Amino acid sequence: MPDFNRPVHFVINRTDAIGDLILSLPVAYFLKKFYPNCEVTFITSERNLEIINHCPYVDGSILYNENFSEVYRRFREWKKGQELIYIYLGGSHIPSIAAVFAGISKRFGLIHKPLGKLLNHGLRQSRSRVITSEKNYNLMLIKDLLPGDFDFDDKISSPLISFHDSDNEKKKIEENIKKFNFDNFFKSEKKVVIHPGMSGHTLNWPVRNYARLIKKIKDKVPEACVAVSYTKNDMKILDSFFGQLETDNLKLGKDIYDFKGDEWGIDGLVYLLAASDVTVAP
Repeated sequence: MPDFNRPVHFVINRTDAIGDLILSLPVAYFLKKFYPNCEVTFITSERNLEIINHCPYVDGSILYNENFSEVYRRFREWKKGQELIYIYLGGSHIPSIAAVFAGISKRFGLIHKPLGKLLNHGLRQSRSRVITSEKNYNLMLIKDLLPGDFDFDDKISSPLISFHDSDNEKKKIEENIKKFNFDNFFKSEKKVVIHPGMSGHTLNWPVRNYARLIKKIKDKVPEACVAVSYTKNDMKILDSFFGQLETDNLKLGKDIYDFKGDEWGIDGLVYLLAASDVTVAP
């Protein structure tokens, strides 16, 4: 059984897509829950850095830019002060190599490539079988760090991502609300967010169905306001979505709002999702 009271620094490597990163945040949550004296740092890509900054269970981050020397230097620096445990959840294995060279003796994570041999507490998983949730798959990779009777379906009691109500963020949000005419959306008593696109390999609903869903929502609840959320990367698969909206005589405008993530940023998206009553996404 691990000594949960000891001071320990967990470094989690998650340098791939934003959705994968979000589904890894429960790892930080439960490490913080069981190790009250621990510190949690994420190695992450630039596009995901804002998400990390919105997670109350993460103490810091390393911006990963394929620089072996910088990651190695940080590992060596941290290793002098306290016990360091490395956890690989996905993305580049360059930090895994740095962990070996830095002498980090406990290296946990997912073994799915030849370089997975760098993890001396690694675990192979066949996630395509979908025998449990992505959250649980990630937690299973650190099962030896959790209590023996840990329930993988244990509920998370507080948000993993929260909007920071700082003056700068509030000002930016207020400017965007005015600039993009979103005032009535946020004042509405019934707010729905539809996010039909995705950039990864997620099994998605046919995007036309998201448009048909908007039609059904507006027919049943005419007063509902709907925000359609997407980014430039999503546009390549959204032609049929916008085509279906046109077929159903629905237009982005009065009650159907055009939320372009590239213009609002992560702060704006977090604010939008926090304000909405329902969100439908891949």
